[in-house]
Amino acid sequence: MKKDQTSGSTYDQLYWYGTSSDPLIETDLAGVVTDEYIFFGGKRVARRQSSGTIHYYFSDHLGSSRVVTSDAGAILDDSDYYPFGGERVVVASTDNPYLFTGKERDTESGLDYFGARYYSSGQGRFLSVDPSGRSVRLTNPQTWNRYGYVLNSPLRYVDPNGKWPTETHNRIIDDVFKGIYNLDDRSIWFLKYASERLDTEPGGQDSRNAYKHAMSDGLRGQSAGEAAQLAGEFVDAQLNQAVDAQLKWESRWTFAEPGWAPDAMLHFGNALHTVTDNTSPQHQGFQAWHGMGLTDARSRGFNFARATVHFFRETYSARNDANALANARVQAVVLWQTFQRKLEEAREAKEKEEEKKASESKKED
Repeated sequence: MKKDQTSGSTYDQLYWYGTSSDPLIETDLAGVVTDEYIFFGGKRVARRQSSGTIHYYFSDHLGSSRVVTSDAGAILDDSDYYPFGGERVVVASTDNPYLFTGKERDTESGLDYFGARYYSSGQGRFLSVDPSGRSVRLTNPQTWNRYGYVLNSPLRYVDPNGKWPTETHNRIIDDVFKGIYNLDDRSIWFLKYASERLDTEPGGQDSRNAYKHAMSDGLRGQSAGEAAQLAGEFVDAQLNQAVDAQLKWESRWTFAEPGWAPDAMLHFGNALHTVTDNTSPQHQGFQAWHGMGLTDARSRGFNFARATVHFFRETYSARNDANALANARVQAVVLWQTFQRKLEEAREAKEKEEEKKASESKKED
């Protein structure tokens, strides 16, 4: 329940939730509906007020409400955000409270409510400690600060509930493979692990591996066409290995539903990383990648600066990122369908081979 005493008046509001941490309906204490919210793919897309007025939300890659329009398409709200959530208002004509990363901003205190605790965009930190001990990693000093917001990387990460920072790249996996295909949590974990590993493993950011990130080797003058061919071969190889791993897994489970093989999800996650990277505005067209500047001493500083600019642009592409993420989700769906087709063909081929062997065995008998 929310109590608002702005301007000397008292306003009580009840929130009604679905399966997520975002309210679907808001009512007064008598149960009279004041606002209804429509979600698609886990994102707030529309609001219907008791008067019948409908507003549509347009968010950026972090889920922050950038533009709110009327049902006729007229812009009612238009805001930009500083990295840690401070709002720079361009146009404001509604009372929309869902701002930075889609979280509700309290009109009295200016704090954002994340479910487990409140966040101050002015200070760039939470006002209470993280209640989840899972977010502490001894190898990452940023996690030692129990008040910090998303490891002090607000352009790259989002925090869904005030407990656990989620990399924006993983939202594609959640939206598609949890939201559409309803994969189990274990399979989702392997997909995310594989995707992250391509970025963080030793040599993962070397320019020689640029094609795995839908980019070309800028240090060696690789053409976009050459990189695209390598990327295609990499994706095909990973899908084929995923199919093989799944068939082996299924052959071991003859008495129960086998589910998805961990190795199959790891290989598919590798392919998914490459395919979705290709939708990023900073990758499209297999742009040149010069590495992190750690291998070539002659141009180390210059290439590190290039990498820094690349990461900044990629994580803060503002309004265009919503389109890029939508495209990434589509490509993820297409890749999954391709994997399913290859798997079904392999199953049929295996079944025919087994029938052939059984038939030959009977003839010999």
